[in-house]
Amino acid sequence: MPQGEHRSPAEKAESMARVSRGLFAPAYPAIAGRIKEFCGISEGICIDAGAGSGMLGISLAKITGLEVVLMDLLPENRKYAEENTRQEKLDDRCRFVQGDITDMPFEDEYADLVISRGSIFFWDDLKSAFTEILRVLKPGGKTFIGGGFGDAETRDYICGEMAKEDPEWGKDNEDGKKKTVDNRIRILMALEEAEIFYKCISDDSGFWIVLEKQRSLR
Repeated sequence: MPQGEHRSPAEKAESMARVSRGLFAPAYPAIAGRIKEFCGISEGICIDAGAGSGMLGISLAKITGLEVVLMDLLPENRKYAEENTRQEKLDDRCRFVQGDITDMPFEDEYADLVISRGSIFFWDDLKSAFTEILRVLKPGGKTFIGGGFGDAETRDYICGEMAKEDPEWGKDNEDGKKKTVDNRIRILMALEEAEIFYKCISDDSGFWIVLEKQRSLR
């Protein structure tokens, strides 16, 4: 199978679905629990942006009453997201939509919550992405967007399993550290340039950006 950037969209979708159902599976319930606890939103509409095969959004739907839109740029992810939704018997509250984070197919003030794990690091136009997210959020709506494994225990377990498969994985690597730092700086700079008020979480749960759309003053 072709590796890295040479993989076709179908191969990327299949690989993502396999990993999310396998090694990364414990991360999604852990992150979903963190989202519920931190954001305090359990009803309404949630958009899982860059949802892939939908495991984060599905995990959140299982512990809340949210209607979850699983949005991804690749249409190839649809079959995996719909398969996972059926397996969890959440067809009535989870649906897949193809969409771009900078031009989402939703009306203004559509969602109560926007979540995402992992995709933010691949967004080319971060400023436009954050502006678009605020457009589709309802007043009082929040985000929980970033990357991580939800808590220290889950992180350590997954990292340990990954190290068994690849002994070089997780070892100190200056290029890897620099890329991580550069990504985070790029995200924070985009928020500053867009003059968007944000809260940054950087702890055992991962690196997350929390926005809250302000309610209009009447």
